[in-house]
Amino acid sequence: MARLCGLREGDERERTITGEAARATLLLALSLQAILMVMSLVSVRLSWDPDVPPGEKRGLLSVGMSFSSSEHLNPFGSAPEEPSTATLGMPPRPQGREIAIAGGFLLSPSAFPVLALLVLIQLAAFKLFALRRYEGSQA
Repeated sequence: MARLCGLREGDERERTITGEAARATLLLALSLQAILMVMSLVSVRLSWDPDVPPGEKRGLLSVGMSFSSSEHLNPFGSAPEEPSTATLGMPPRPQGREIAIAGGFLLSPSAFPVLALLVLIQLAAFKLFALRRYEGSQA
């Protein structure tokens, strides 16, 4: 892997450059993973009723953030539930008038445990390798 990345640590200057690049890469990866974790918690729902007369509100867009252990801690995913009009805070419609509903999470909730595990592994590896380096320099 070192050859693939082109790592050369011959002198102190090259070690400093490699350390700064590794630090920037670690922070970038952790930031991206944190953003993806938040996206797996955010849900968007759109309900639309084309039969509403002109001039009245035809739809509702709701954005929310939620965590459900049955959805977010299952790495294999689960079948999505169909939202009902009661969960959207809208009154039930009479028979024959359908409301078009679309929505869901921005990112699959099953990605949450994988991303959380990656973040924990990266942080633990950094702490372990940094601790080993500091202890070795004092000896």
